[in-house]
Amino acid sequence: MLNRSTMTALLLLTGTLMGCQHEQTPPKVVPQVTVTQEQAAPAHSQVTPVAPTPTGVAVPVTPAVIQHATTKPAASSTVREKPVVKAAVAKPVPAQPAAASKSTVLTETAALQLAGKNNCLACHAINKKLVGPAWKAVADKYRGDASAQSRLESKVSKGGSGAWGSMAMPANSPRVKAEDITSLIRFILSLQ
Repeated sequence: MLNRSTMTALLLLTGTLMGCQHEQTPPKVVPQVTVTQEQAAPAHSQVTPVAPTPTGVAVPVTPAVIQHATTKPAASSTVREKPVVKAAVAKPVPAQPAAASKSTVLTETAALQLAGKNNCLACHAINKKLVGPAWKAVADKYRGDASAQSRLESKVSKGGSGAWGSMAMPANSPRVKAEDITSLIRFILSLQ
């Protein structure tokens, strides 16, 4: 059985939660209520009254909630509730592809990383001949040749010999992705 002050507090709470207050504009600040374990209803109570909220979620009415609803501020002080601040959600940034798109040329750092990953640097360097030609020498030889990109992609993919001496270039097709070959050839042909 509830006493008169508890009933009054319960009515005030349900009236507040149901929207019985003056409704000009919706509130922009959501009060934050913290209930400690000592303030919660005892475990031996069998029935916990439930107060509906404007959102339709039932809130158990405990003595702590009733006390919070009936507590009046002192005449000389002003009660200010903490606003609940929602964290801004960052939009996901699309992942950058491993190889550059058809229209862009890799930076030297990105090209060297891609070449290292695909084992190209075992036979080639940018400025000097190793087992195969220097990439700048390849760029000089094919400068101005419109079909150089597709011919070199084919040669790197399928392998070949004779263009730079007797040493053959092995086929790289199953091991190296076609888009990696395209990006590396585009980088090599852009060298000055």
